[in-house]
Amino acid sequence: MAAYSRAKLAAVNEVLEAISEDRIAALDSTGTWPALTYGSTAAGAAEFILDRAIEFELLRGWRFNTALAKKYVVTTVLTFGSSVIRVVPVGPSARKVIDLRSGAGYDLELDSATLTAGDYFFDVVTIHEFSTIPLDIQNLIVKRAKRDFHRERKGNPIKDALLLDEYRQAESICQRPV
Repeated sequence: MAAYSRAKLAAVNEVLEAISEDRIAALDSTGTWPALTYGSTAAGAAEFILDRAIEFELLRGWRFNTALAKKYVVTTVLTFGSSVIRVVPVGPSARKVIDLRSGAGYDLELDSATLTAGDYFFDVVTIHEFSTIPLDIQNLIVKRAKRDFHRERKGNPIKDALLLDEYRQAESICQRPV
């Protein structure tokens, strides 16, 4: 039996609900994830805000999207996979100041993409499509998107506060980031 997962369409409809927009029957985007083009309707804007909320929340590094202390053997250049959105040097590499630039490791101290040969260890955070994210994190993402979309479109301070409270409640039931 497959695990329950919220469909992206249902999530976009919940985001639209935050500004009292009617539900939609289909997403207003074209292309394939992660390279989507969003329509100019409120539904397209809501989907864009939802995808931005996915990026924001997944950058935090949760249990399902973070590989801890992953070892890389480097000769000169360290290239990460296309789904990698954040790297944090750990263990023997913890004192190194290496960041992710254009899919590769970049040594900020040396100001170079060429690294000293050796073993490097990173906590590696990856991006995922909405339907593959665990339900508790999906819920958190939707609550953030609702709050952001409402603030952008309506900006009612009372409702903003209520949506922030919804977000905090959703965050309280999530398993903490790694």
